[in-house]
Amino acid sequence: MTALLLLLALQADDSAKALDKFKTAYKSKEVADRAAAVAELAKTEHEKVLAMLAKLLVVDAKEVRIAAAKGMGDLRQTDLRKKAVTYLSKSIPANAAEVEIIVVIVETLELIGPGVGLAVLHQHLVWPTIPVAEGAILAAGKLKKKESVGPLITLLKVLQLSSSAAQNVGPGGRTVTGGGLPGVSGGAVDPDAPKREKALTPVAQRALEGITKMSFKTWKEWEAWWKDKGPDFEVPK
Repeated sequence: MTALLLLLALQADDSAKALDKFKTAYKSKEVADRAAAVAELAKTEHEKVLAMLAKLLVVDAKEVRIAAAKGMGDLRQTDLRKKAVTYLSKSIPANAAEVEIIVVIVETLELIGPGVGLAVLHQHLVWPTIPVAEGAILAAGKLKKKESVGPLITLLKVLQLSSSAAQNVGPGGRTVTGGGLPGVSGGAVDPDAPKREKALTPVAQRALEGITKMSFKTWKEWEAWWKDKGPDFEVPK
């Protein structure tokens, strides 16, 4: 018990020194210097340092945010790794306009736990706000992973079906008979679905084409091709 308390005290002392040093270096007007200060801070593994990195994920220049994201990739303590997953995941919407940052966030999450980054990214493909969903789609296109093909095809399907349902509504904003998603009778619809389809379908199509080097006009064609070729598919180099 005494040894544990001593270790915690030493870690607290290290984190305090690291944070003081960081705060001084971070005052620089040069983005490269601030990013370097973040990278140096990340070498100290402590909850307070992680909290600071989390704040930096959503402020300052792109280089600083990237340094903060990368700084969470080498954590050894299980509790800190879990917190890092939460911080990184929640920072994606704030970085929707910077695809490069989203890519680094996903790659860092993959370092923490294989499959975690892509799972988080795919959740954002269907994000309610268009800019966040678009950022996630573009990041999937940049990463070019086989695991993203299925979710992107599903996205195309949802976009088209939701848009069709939104244009087939009766009184009270409910879908009329035959409207809505397959198997759902009279369900509530998203009035913005047509706008989402118009904005996101071309982006998702380009992402799929970039990953697969294939081209189809409809989600049904993509779905049929993936059902046939998906099991043995390898991303072209």
